[in-house]
Amino acid sequence: MFVKNFTQFINESISASTKKEVEQALAKFADSLNADIASMSFFDKFANEQPTIFVDSVVEIAISFSRDGEYLGVKIKTPTDRNKITFDWLTQQIEKKILKSKSQKESYELFKQLAEKIKFGYPTTYGIGEDIFAKHRSLQKLEILEKNGIVHIPQYSDSQYVIRYVIPKSKENIKRIQDFINT
Repeated sequence: MFVKNFTQFINESISASTKKEVEQALAKFADSLNADIASMSFFDKFANEQPTIFVDSVVEIAISFSRDGEYLGVKIKTPTDRNKITFDWLTQQIEKKILKSKSQKESYELFKQLAEKIKFGYPTTYGIGEDIFAKHRSLQKLEILEKNGIVHIPQYSDSQYVIRYVIPKSKENIKRIQDFINT
């Protein structure tokens, strides 16, 4: 489904002879995701929505896809040179964001299983977090992860209210985590 903003983007940035081609290409891209484009919006640096990409103050494009009742949103920083904003550029940016989003979701799910298995902390996209607000805790590795060869790096959050157990996503480490979860 094409919304007004996206149609306006096509109308203002692409010649009439290629509009149909671009609409077909975007529909094909959405189909490859088994998704529909739900919305496309343009924002300035103060998060104010703008009517078109060609307002000089626009710094971000937000696109939402819907798929089987789930929504996937991507935000794309716009280049200073508006001439670089082409359909191909936009498609590449969306693909990068979707791959990153998919990877983060997979990592979160894996770390969720790990946190449940060790009955400790809460899952994040970087590993496991532990709330230490109003508690005095020193940084130390988690013994159960150490014992199972799972590489992790404890560090304080900027506010020092959380200890982050950052877990590298190397193939070997992911395999160790999966093996540990499945035991």
